[in-house]
Amino acid sequence: MTNAGIDRACGSAPSQEEVLQQLERILSSPEFRLPERAGRFLEFVVNETLAGRRDYLKAFTIAQAVFGRDANFDAQQDPCVRIEAGRLRRELEHYYLTAGSADRIVITVPRGGYVPVFDVRQDIEDADVSSLDKNLSLYREEMTPGGSTSSGTRPAGPRRAGIRCAPDIG
Repeated sequence: MTNAGIDRACGSAPSQEEVLQQLERILSSPEFRLPERAGRFLEFVVNETLAGRRDYLKAFTIAQAVFGRDANFDAQQDPCVRIEAGRLRRELEHYYLTAGSADRIVITVPRGGYVPVFDVRQDIEDADVSSLDKNLSLYREEMTPGGSTSSGTRPAGPRRAGIRCAPDIG
């Protein structure tokens, strides 16, 4: 995922409240299409990071807390955490390309670990986000069960809007 519009040099970090609101926005979005356990995974790593326990976010800890593995869990023999982390990363990227494209707070889980990163997009104002949320709600109300709008046209999906989607490997 590109970092367009994300300003890390400024040192601006979102508040815990903003991060938790963004987490809820992601988990409640229809564009976040992973099973419940992926949501638990994201919720767990975000909450542990906010609680200051980022150093404990290892495969063993996540396997026990999120996937219910016992004390005999061996990350070398059971890649469940690595596989789910890869799926989560791809789904977060999809979310920020679609429903979250105007979100001010960006949550990512960089490769090589399980500690989430919280960034602020400097080019998006809070007022823009609330107006886009309102527009998205109006758009969803207009949708009919057949996948077209009440005017009979299909909505522009990622491919129709010129966004290239990565294949889902998994």
